[in-house]
Amino acid sequence: MQEATISFALQPEYAQAFYSALHPETHFSPTQKTRVQIKLDDNILTLNFESQETSSLRGAVNSYLRWCILLQNVFKNLANKIET
Repeated sequence: MQEATISFALQPEYAQAFYSALHPETHFSPTQKTRVQIKLDDNILTLNFESQETSSLRGAVNSYLRWCILLQNVFKNLANKIET
């Protein structure tokens, strides 16, 4: 079994939104090879990945990282719109 853990320290006002956006994805996996658990503790978001294959683990980690980058960009753009 392959495992990986990623933790993010988020701004408190965004932590719950990140969790809420990513949490539903943990309940659905295109294959049964990979399992993802998500946890929010204060403003620390932790993603735990378990997979039978390294390639599946890499794919899951990359997907979640892309979603995190997307969320970060959305919040950044919204903040810029509010300021102007």
